[in-house]
Amino acid sequence: MKMLRLACVLALCLSAGRVGAQQVTCGTISPSSVSGTYTPTSTLNLAGRIDLTCTRNSGSRNRTAWLGIDNGPGTPARNLDRTGGGGSLPYQLHRNAGNTGTWTTGPGQAPGSAAAGGALVALDFSSQNVISVTVSYHFQVLAGNYARAGSYSDNPVTLTVRLTSDTGPLLGTATFVPAVTLQDFCRLSTPPGNMALSYTSFSGSAATASTNFGVQCLDATAYSMAVDAASGSALGLTYTLGLSSSNGVGNGAEQTHTINGSIAAGQSGTCAVASCSATQQRTLTITY
Repeated sequence: MKMLRLACVLALCLSAGRVGAQQVTCGTISPSSVSGTYTPTSTLNLAGRIDLTCTRNSGSRNRTAWLGIDNGPGTPARNLDRTGGGGSLPYQLHRNAGNTGTWTTGPGQAPGSAAAGGALVALDFSSQNVISVTVSYHFQVLAGNYARAGSYSDNPVTLTVRLTSDTGPLLGTATFVPAVTLQDFCRLSTPPGNMALSYTSFSGSAATASTNFGVQCLDATAYSMAVDAASGSALGLTYTLGLSSSNGVGNGAEQTHTINGSIAAGQSGTCAVASCSATQQRTLTITY
């Protein structure tokens, strides 16, 4: 009777060992970090990669891995924070090259699906017990963000890999860091229009006119403005040009400035008929 009891206990132990074995293990889970330079007039798209090396220990040779990427500390939105503070850049991670399928830690989505969620990745061992798989992720910062110039990065973003689904056995985790550089930037958001100065010979008062223009710069970016000539002459009449301001500091929004023109009183000019006209081109320069 004693020998029979010992054999039964041994059989139970061996059976329990088989049930608990992990069918697949992944010794390498290696996501690359992405970095680039962002300009607010265009969307920044970067591609990263995730390398997996997995081993089949038992079970079917055709398995599926679930890959989820968390939102980091910016939950529910992903944000890159400026080093030293003073700004942030929202960004997104997608599973598809066309920037569809927001990558989250939600239920797994098939390749090409535009729905938000984790990624389902085929682990086709075929005749092998060890395979390497590479998966791409797609990083995007949309155009139109005029945050302060500087270096931006997220805290380490966590990639989680599980077998079969978002609730399956854990295969491992790893982290990566997205980063972006935002350099000083300004643009002439609204060009100045034409300025028409109407003047009568020997007029007792000056002729004046003005035109507005808009400048949009990154937050806290200093800039200066200048016209290529402060004065000129046309039809024998001397005119002057001046700016409402010669410098500014950006706030991320369009800032409006004015070019003022004037012809002083008492000038005769050279027009010998009832009406004359002339045009001159001047250049406005924005420096930052």
